Formats: sequence, C-alpha cells, structure tokens
Amino acid sequence: TAAGVNRTDWFGHFVTQWAGPNAWITKLGFQNREWVVEGYKVIIKGRVTNKHIEGDRHLVDLDMWVENDFGMVTNPGHATVDLPALKPME
Repeated sequence: TAAGVNRTDWFGHFVTQWAGPNAWITKLGFQNREWVVEGYKVIIKGRVTNKHIEGDRHLVDLDMWVENDFGMVTNPGHATVDLPALKPME
C-alpha cells in the first residue's frame, strides 16, 4: 500500500507539473479516505475553482483528487498556487 504521507508528493508533483517551475504552492492539503493498494492504478485529477489577485500575487485555487481503478476517490485535496503574471503589471 502507498502510505498517506507519500501522497503529499503526488499532489505536489501534480501541481508543479501543471503550474510550471516559476509557480509557488502557497497552500496544499488533502485527506486520506481509502487505501491505495499496490498493483492498482491511480490517477490524480483536478480543476480550477477560483482565480484571484491579492496585491501583486496571481492566485489560483484548485480542487484535486486521487481516483483508483474503480473510480473511487481515495484522496480529495485542494491547493492555492501563486502563478507568475503573463504581462508586467502596470
């Protein structure tokens, strides 16, 4: 089985692959609801739930989750990511 603490790496990797190397994860949390058994496939999915600006920070809120072979959500999670601006702020 994959220990719950290992899933922190899964979520962190998922977010950084999506956001890119210049983004900063400001919040990351998840729950362990079900076992992830060795030999079964899992996939991490996510969606953007909010975009907002605080000062000069461009923040994106994400809902994420791990699903097993049976479509069961084993780990719901969330994150807030500070993304670099595409254009210089005026």
